[in-house]
Amino acid sequence: ALLVLLPALSSSAHQSYTEWLQELREKGPELLKPPPASTEPSSDLASKLREAEETQNSLQAECDQYRTILAETEGMLKDLQRSVEEEEQVWKAKVSATEEELQKSRVTVTHLEEIVEKLRGELESSDQVREHTSHLEAELEKHMAASSAECQSYAKEVAGLRQLLLESQSQLYAAKSEAQKQSNELAL
Repeated sequence: ALLVLLPALSSSAHQSYTEWLQELREKGPELLKPPPASTEPSSDLASKLREAEETQNSLQAECDQYRTILAETEGMLKDLQRSVEEEEQVWKAKVSATEEELQKSRVTVTHLEEIVEKLRGELESSDQVREHTSHLEAELEKHMAASSAECQSYAKEVAGLRQLLLESQSQLYAAKSEAQKQSNELAL
């Protein structure tokens, strides 16, 4: 290994190990002196070194910028996700309340239908009762249609919010993948 590093050192086979070490002690300082080199290649190397350092600094700055952008994007996506989840909870509560109201309306409708049937049985011949019954039925149908439409509207909005959350998560995964790719390139 020493002969590879210091080719000027003799490797005579006839020397003993002690003599060889003595020669190494004596010639060591001379062997370690760097060979004279022209200033031109060294300045060329220095210029290349400066250029490499600038490139490394530039890549490091770019990587830091990507990290910052990724952190901001992750923050924004987390905020968006939290907002969507909160909104989803609000809409779930509204849908639940609407379903309860619809259930109550159905109970009311059933009760009113029982009353209508009772009134029909008692006052079948009266035109006024027929008119009143018809009016009640129309009102009940309107109420049921409005409640059903509102429930469907809430369900559509919840589905839209879920789709938005899925798209946001997909963008987050893409941003993480791009940042990992940039980090890998910088490491190379």
